[in-house]
Amino acid sequence: MATTNRHIISAAIDFGTTFSGYAFSTIKDFHTSPNQVCLMKWKAMSGALESQKTPSCVLFSPDKKFSSFGFQAEDKYAELAADEMENEWYFFQRFKMDLYKAKNVTADMELTSIDGKTLLAIDVFSAAIGYLKDHLLQTCTKQGLDVLAHDIQWVLTVPAIWDDSAKLFMRKAAIKAGIPSDALLLALEPEAAAMYCQHIHLNMSTGSDGSKTISTFNHGTKYMVIDAGGGTVDITVHQVQEGGTLKEICAASGGDWGGTMVDKGFERLLSIIFSQDVINTFTLENIEDILEIRRAFEIKKRTMSENNNSLTFSIHASLLDICNHQSLYASINKFNAANSENMPMKLKKTKLCIPFQYIKSLFDESINGILSHLKKMMDDPRVADISSIIMVGGYSECSFLQERVIKAFPSTHVIVPSEPGLAVLKGAVITGHTPSAITHRVCRYTYGIGGDGRFKENIHDEKRKFVDARGQVKCRGTFNRLVSAGDVIKVGYKSQGFRVCVADKKRTNIRIDVYISEQENPLYRDGCKIIGTLEVDMPDTTMGLNRGVDIQMVFGSSELTVEATDKHSGKKHSANFEFI
Repeated sequence: MATTNRHIISAAIDFGTTFSGYAFSTIKDFHTSPNQVCLMKWKAMSGALESQKTPSCVLFSPDKKFSSFGFQAEDKYAELAADEMENEWYFFQRFKMDLYKAKNVTADMELTSIDGKTLLAIDVFSAAIGYLKDHLLQTCTKQGLDVLAHDIQWVLTVPAIWDDSAKLFMRKAAIKAGIPSDALLLALEPEAAAMYCQHIHLNMSTGSDGSKTISTFNHGTKYMVIDAGGGTVDITVHQVQEGGTLKEICAASGGDWGGTMVDKGFERLLSIIFSQDVINTFTLENIEDILEIRRAFEIKKRTMSENNNSLTFSIHASLLDICNHQSLYASINKFNAANSENMPMKLKKTKLCIPFQYIKSLFDESINGILSHLKKMMDDPRVADISSIIMVGGYSECSFLQERVIKAFPSTHVIVPSEPGLAVLKGAVITGHTPSAITHRVCRYTYGIGGDGRFKENIHDEKRKFVDARGQVKCRGTFNRLVSAGDVIKVGYKSQGFRVCVADKKRTNIRIDVYISEQENPLYRDGCKIIGTLEVDMPDTTMGLNRGVDIQMVFGSSELTVEATDKHSGKKHSANFEFI
């Protein structure tokens, strides 16, 4: 797979719901070993934890200036809380999901800190991305790579199921953080993982002489990638093409069934055992201890399996100070009485032993959502013949999730590569070196132009009927489709044209509104979502109504370009919109 990149380094920033990180490699490194990338090791002061990703947490000072990110932000905030100095500071965690939940992400959107204060979302995201960008550049310098930001192909990962406005928001945040616009590529997280899977050894084959060979996927192979992260689970299906490029088989899909859903269940269980008031007080007064509990549960969550009998949970002295042994015993006895048919929960000094059936229930909502969606996908004839399911993302490290997927699809080969939590990050670096490796995508939406189309009897509403300045019978507010949801689009494809003319003789411009819809062929633009506007100046009015432009959509690797060509002069006008 040849590179088509003028940059000497490909650098990826994987901004996750729970954890974030970066990786990079030079073109020389890529040709030598595609999956060999430079990764940062992050350390937490509390607990001496070391990881190749750091928590997606941001801390701002009382004057709203960026202070720190990741483990440093967590530890500094814990120190401030211990000294009762945290009240004026702004601490944000797991805020990426706010972009998924928002119906329409805007420039004035705000994020809420853990204690209820707000800052502009664009400032929080750009500060976090800027920190990772600067840290990466410093690491390059330490390694003797004398590069500037514009010497690098920057790749920023985003969930495939995000709304287009959220993806465009991330691009704006990255540009605000100092990443050059012309050097920035957005990569869908499961697509990046699919690129990674193209370069790892997955298949064992036996030759005629009995020799065994380990290889990557062959031409024509279809495989599914489940990217299970902290917030979202993204699912894509690709087919390997000639030369190792990939064709998307069906539109990326998924939902908010990530690992944080399990974390929330665990915290609900704690509130039942200790009472919500106790947990609220403990969280507010002992930031460092609650961070340690969450970090410990994250580690245990990834190793839980059907073979576990229980989860042993250490109760911090600070928690016992708030909830003494006597009241805790009473709470546990009450819990056990309400669940008498199950194994009892036990308290041994400062150790709480929680039977696995309770822990297992924490996964039910998340895993049931994933499996239900996968079973629906498998009913699609385009997907039914996949050879393998590949599980990547931090949540895919969880043995219990792996076991449930394997059990649900016994006839399909389920593969969990080593370090699945780094698959997206490594794949994004590969994507930066080979940005044209995805040759076909499936449209998630129907794309079209808003306007007043020709009135169609027995189809359009009579109330929308009118006669325009040319004496033509028109329908007000139509959606004029150029590409439909579900269409397989080759990178570089140009849609069919649609002509838009001036509304009156004296009009000096034409406004083209670009809409998307989840419907295959909506009649009207009502209920459709506008994603952008292109205005074409037409100052010469001598031709009166005989002026117009032909509209086409050009689908690139990651962006949609809308072209308007003057029907007389042939002059082109264009505007870009996020397509992925």
